[in-house]
Amino acid sequence: MQYFNNLSVKKKLLLMVLLSVLSMITLTTYNSVTMYKDLVTERKDQLKEKLDVAISMMEQEYRISSSEEHRAKALNKLHKIRYGVNGYFFAIDDKNFILAGPQSWMNRDFSPFKDANGQPVLANFRKAIQGTGEGFNSYIFNNPATKKEGEKISALEYFGPWKLLIGTGIYVDDIKSTVQANAMELAAFTFFVSLLLVAFATWLTNKLLRPIHAIQLALTDVAKGDLTAVVDVDSKDELGVMASDLNHATSELRNLILSINRTLTQLDGDSDSMKELANRSTQGIQVQSSELDSVASAMEEMSSAITVVEASTQTTSENTLRSTTLVRDAETSLVKSVTKFEEINIDVNDAEENIRQLAASSDQISDVVTVINDISEQTNLLALNAAIEAARAGDAGRGFAVVAAEVRKLAHSTKESTTQINAIIETLQERAQSAARIMMRGTEKTAQSLEQVKETQDLLASLTSLIDELEQMNSEVATSTSQQVMAAQDVAKNVVNVNDVSHDNLDACQNTLALSDQIKTLSAKSRDKLARFTI
Repeated sequence: MQYFNNLSVKKKLLLMVLLSVLSMITLTTYNSVTMYKDLVTERKDQLKEKLDVAISMMEQEYRISSSEEHRAKALNKLHKIRYGVNGYFFAIDDKNFILAGPQSWMNRDFSPFKDANGQPVLANFRKAIQGTGEGFNSYIFNNPATKKEGEKISALEYFGPWKLLIGTGIYVDDIKSTVQANAMELAAFTFFVSLLLVAFATWLTNKLLRPIHAIQLALTDVAKGDLTAVVDVDSKDELGVMASDLNHATSELRNLILSINRTLTQLDGDSDSMKELANRSTQGIQVQSSELDSVASAMEEMSSAITVVEASTQTTSENTLRSTTLVRDAETSLVKSVTKFEEINIDVNDAEENIRQLAASSDQISDVVTVINDISEQTNLLALNAAIEAARAGDAGRGFAVVAAEVRKLAHSTKESTTQINAIIETLQERAQSAARIMMRGTEKTAQSLEQVKETQDLLASLTSLIDELEQMNSEVATSTSQQVMAAQDVAKNVVNVNDVSHDNLDACQNTLALSDQIKTLSAKSRDKLARFTI
């Protein structure tokens, strides 16, 4: 739809002509198809009338006699009936044999016959009469008149009393020729009318486009600023009315631009007066605002300084409180540390004593091991002597010799065990002596640390007293500073309020100046834009 809207007027008119031509071609084609169908229907009606005559004749013959001989006579009469140039009737029995019709097919089986398209003609005949006993069938057959194959339509009816399929046919080639000739005549007429429509459309397009082009040129001039453009169209149709309205609109636009120019000139004068008044007001307010800014800045600086002092005092007071708390917590921790150090000192002394006792016990164990070692050596000697005596005793001393051997083994094992125990005890004694030395040094250091902690406890007590005095002084300073801050803030607020009012007045004057400049600028721009119009 948008594509159609974008087409020019000339193309739209030509498109209408093209649609008209296409409509005529469509009507011509439809008329040819309808004519062909009507002529075929007319031929079918003619065939049906002729077939009805043949069926009536067969019925009359059957009423006379239904014998086979009379049937043969009736078929002979039907075979001899001719009409037109090559019109005839044919009769086919249920065994598919032709009993009346073309001489070349008499008494022959017609079922194998096929037309030029390879369609079985007899089978299609029988399909055409199914249900009603009569019908029509179309097929391609050789036309004796033209010596060419052509379409042939046969009217068929089944004559039940003698079980015969009776029919007759007619060629419709001439119908196609007639329809084609008629179509050519209509096509020539359509072509002639189309030429007339194109010529008329071209003339009408040129007739309509001339005033349209004149209006378009005038609108182009107006768009470029030439308001003196006039459309010269003398017609009274819609385009003439449009041209007249355009001329009236340009005239009114010229008057409007002249009025706007006069208004802009007056607006420039008023804008200059307003700007002069605003400049004088701005100068006075700027002097007042500058002085108030200085006072306000001084008050803000003083208030800020006092606020900083107050904040510093409060911070100092808070830090003093935290210091007091920390010192007291440290003092409490030192008291607990002194107690712990004393307990550690006692435990270290006890551990040192226990290690010394352990060393003494190790010495005693060493002595016992030495005795055991001596006993094992003596036992070994006794076992050796017993073995010697048993050997002297002979067979009587064999049992005693075994006991002596076992005792020697036991003495040997005991000696090895005492040797190992003695090595372990020596190692234990060395480590006990090293631990005793370490515990002695720990005892000395613990005593020194305990003395230092007690000295630190005394120093913290003195520091706590000083911090308490400093906290009292900070409280007095903070109270005085808070009062000064409140007073300074009240004065600063008053000065700021007065300064804000002064700034508001200054802003208003500056806005007035800016507005005046904007009005003057807009007026100049408007005159520049209006200058492009030719009036």
